[in-house]
Amino acid sequence: MKPDTEVSGLLLQGRRVTGVAVNGTEVSATVVVDALGRRTRTAEWLAQRGIDEAKPQSSDCGVVYYSRYYRLRDGFELPDGRWFLGPRGDLGYMGYSTFPGDNRTFAALLAVPPGRPSSRALKEAAVFEAVMATTPAMRQWVNPEGVVPITDVLTMAGLRNSLREFPHASVSGLFPIGDSMCHSDPILALGLSFALRQSVELADAIDEQPNLDEAAAAFRERTNPLIRERFDFATQLDDQRLRMWNGEPVDFTSKDGAYALFTVVAGGVAALEDPDVFRVMTRRNGLLDSLRVLDDDHAIQSRIEHIFRGVAAGPRPPQGPTQDEMESIFENAIGRAE
Repeated sequence: MKPDTEVSGLLLQGRRVTGVAVNGTEVSATVVVDALGRRTRTAEWLAQRGIDEAKPQSSDCGVVYYSRYYRLRDGFELPDGRWFLGPRGDLGYMGYSTFPGDNRTFAALLAVPPGRPSSRALKEAAVFEAVMATTPAMRQWVNPEGVVPITDVLTMAGLRNSLREFPHASVSGLFPIGDSMCHSDPILALGLSFALRQSVELADAIDEQPNLDEAAAAFRERTNPLIRERFDFATQLDDQRLRMWNGEPVDFTSKDGAYALFTVVAGGVAALEDPDVFRVMTRRNGLLDSLRVLDDDHAIQSRIEHIFRGVAAGPRPPQGPTQDEMESIFENAIGRAE
C-alpha cells in the first residue's frame, strides 16, 4: 500500500468477508488478511457489525527500551567477539543489546524496568552515550571514532505481550497474521519471523483447502501451537527478568529455578562453549524448532547447567558499572550536558 493508504473498515455479508474499505473506496475480495499489527482495529470493526470476539490475552513486558541508530564511518568495521550477532548482556538491574542492520548501520539498545525515575535520563543523548562508553561490550561498537549516530534516542514503553488465539474465526475469509495475532517482547525479535511463517502456512492452507472455513481450521491448527508456546515463554521471561532487575533473588543458573531466564542467560553462555548446545539454542531461538527441543531434553539442560557454572566460577572481567555507579554516570552526564 502507499503511505497515505488507510484501511477504514471491512465489508461483510453476514459472517463472510467480501472486501475492505480503503480511503473511502470499497475493494472487493474473497480473502482478507489482517496484517495491521498489534493496534489492529479489526475487532472494533467486527463489533460494529454485531460480531464480538474474545479479548486478547496479554501480559506486561515490564520494560522500557531506549535505542539509538548508528552508521559506520568509512574504513571502520565492527569488531567481532563472543556473541551471536552483536554484543548483548545484562547487568542485573538493566540490559543492553545490539541489532545489526543493512547499509552499515546498527541499533544499540538499553532495557530498564519501568518506574525507575533516574532511567528517564536515558532519553538524553549525552546520558545514553555515557552509558555506552562505560559498558565494555557496548563500547566496542558504539565507538565515536568509528560510528556516527543517525537518530535521536528513541523510547519504547507501555509494551505488552498479546495473544489473539486465532481471532476472526467466526468470519469466513478473514485471516490474521503477524502482530495482529500475536505480539511479544521486541527484544525476542520474533515479529518478522512470525509473520513470514504464518504467511507460508496461510498460503498452504488456502491452496490445500479451497473451502475457506476448512482452510481457517487448518491454518489455526498449524499456527496456534507456535504462537502459544512463544507467548507463554515471553510472559515468563519478562516476569522473571523484571523480578531480577528489582532486586529479588532469581536463580537463572538452574533448570529448576527461573527456567525461562535460565534458557536465555545460562543457555546463551553455554552455546558459546559447546557446539551441541549452540545448535539447539540457535534453532530454538530462530523459530526453526519448537521450544520443546530444549524443554524436553534434560541432558542438554544439565549440560548447560554444568557449563554455565564452570564459566561463572572462573575469572571474568566486569560486565559494566554497578547500579550505584550507573546512577553516578547519569548524574555526571546530565551535569556536563547542562
